[in-house]
Amino acid sequence: AGPGGEDGEVEREESERDPEHGEPRIRHPPRTVEFAPMQEPTFEQHVALAIVVQDGRVLVGRRESGRHLAGLHEFPGGKRAPDEDVRQTLFREFAEEVGVPLVEARPIAPAIRHVYEDRTVVLFAFLCRVDEASLARGLPERWRWVPLADLAGLEFPPANRPFLRFLAGPRTAHG
Repeated sequence: AGPGGEDGEVEREESERDPEHGEPRIRHPPRTVEFAPMQEPTFEQHVALAIVVQDGRVLVGRRESGRHLAGLHEFPGGKRAPDEDVRQTLFREFAEEVGVPLVEARPIAPAIRHVYEDRTVVLFAFLCRVDEASLARGLPERWRWVPLADLAGLEFPPANRPFLRFLAGPRTAHG
């Protein structure tokens, strides 16, 4: 006798037929679906951003290696210290990072909340003007002026997308 039967045929399991349509009824093994527990971001950061537009160009830099989202482009600014409001943060961080004082800062939108895997950021963006006399000294190496039309070709953190759309819209008073 051959494998499975007397005539050498392999035994086949007959599937049940759907009595209404005569089609084979497919049996699926029971499934267990496991969901990973939803993790809350570990902390929330309030960040002030300076969007400086001058002569159709905007000031951008690159996030340094070893930082969250390293290598992506960014606007000047930084994290709010516990003892300051976001406007104070804006002026402090801009002076620290760029070395040029801000002359004016106007909020451009309500705060934007963005949840990353490990943190939540709340971004406060301001359309800013800088002291032009101070610009004559130059900028630190990591900062450069980029034509507004070229922003779409740069990669920014996902949380910055609303501000990029703002800059792609009708030109600002400073641009």
